[in-house]
Amino acid sequence: MILKDFELNNYLFSVDKQDVPPREQLEIERRVRREMAEIFYGGNLHKGLRI
Repeated sequence: MILKDFELNNYLFSVDKQDVPPREQLEIERRVRREMAEIFYGGNLHKGLRI
């Protein structure tokens, strides 16, 4: 199952969401979503594919 909404703080280590700039928060969230999709589909996704 892929989570539609998730709490970014659950995926950060030794730092809170408030300590990370908004642009970097979006990049981290994009990478976490991509990783979840790769795990869900059982393989690597194309580089240009947006999740």
